[in-house]
Amino acid sequence: MKFYNALSLAATATTSVAKLCGAKTPAEKLAKPLIVSALMAAQPRRLRDPLFVAGAVAHLLGDIVLLRNDANLRRGALCFGLGHVAFIARRLRAGYRPGFVIPHLAAVAVAAPMVHDKRLLAYGALLATYSSVSHSLGGPLFMVSDALIDVNHQHPHPGLDFAVIATYGLAQYLLLGPEEN
Repeated sequence: MKFYNALSLAATATTSVAKLCGAKTPAEKLAKPLIVSALMAAQPRRLRDPLFVAGAVAHLLGDIVLLRNDANLRRGALCFGLGHVAFIARRLRAGYRPGFVIPHLAAVAVAAPMVHDKRLLAYGALLATYSSVSHSLGGPLFMVSDALIDVNHQHPHPGLDFAVIATYGLAQYLLLGPEEN
């Protein structure tokens, strides 16, 4: 199963480097969906858990939506949000409770005035909730990645694209990889 974890990290590296090239490249379109799908395959027993499958498939769909040439951030956020709900439910079912609530609330409060599309604020609050029950660095990294998406929409730069994917892929690895679940 280490192969699939390594495949996810390699897909993250490939997609991150592809982002430096600017436009969506074939390498990005091939590699980005592997970030989550490889982690799904890494531990087949988790595929018997409907909440895990729902969360991972929703995140995978979010990746696919955002890969499209007519990518719509709100649609991608909807997919990821549905995945976050499934993963939150899974963590609560396992007995996890929110941690570091004040820093997560503060992050949302600080980011709120800077969010370009105010309709995404609910998604940000949901992501902060997911992060608070994750009990790993993956949650905060996911928040950093999504904050960088908003900054990149306002000030596009290939370096920001690289940072978005690098933090996202590492977050997914920490959240869905061998130690967290």
